[in-house]
Amino acid sequence: MSLYGLPIPGQVNICFLLKNGQIPNNDMINLVSSYLNDDKIKPLTDTVIVQAPIVINYDINFTYYIQKDFLPIQNNIHSLVN
Repeated sequence: MSLYGLPIPGQVNICFLLKNGQIPNNDMINLVSSYLNDDKIKPLTDTVIVQAPIVINYDINFTYYIQKDFLPIQNNIHSLVN
């Protein structure tokens, strides 16, 4: 991306997560970058940039309702939601 957030022609940005949403370490980023930048994989005119995603923490507030049929397991539902 450019300074203004616009795509740059010929630039490919790769952000990836590992299994279970784990953030990749530098070794994994370098491994993926080496693979994707191989002349047999990457088109000659492309610039491939591999990086970890930016973590943004957030909270979600919501209200949920339990059907009467599920009231006997209300405590289980509540513990799973929280």
